[in-house]
Amino acid sequence: MSKLFSICPVCDAQVVLAEGVEESEIISCSDCRCRLVVEKIEKNTAALTKAPEVEEDWGE
Repeated sequence: MSKLFSICPVCDAQVVLAEGVEESEIISCSDCRCRLVVEKIEKNTAALTKAPEVEEDWGE
């Protein structure tokens, strides 16, 4: 498998994904450090979206 490339939806930097990355995996942008979700993988590209913020769990 070759390297996958994408664009960060937050800062527009090019993101190189590690080999073996899978859909729905959470990665980080190397420029802005934003958490991103791998939505879809096609050929040598991947669609990324910003991961939801982790909210405090108060036991509810």
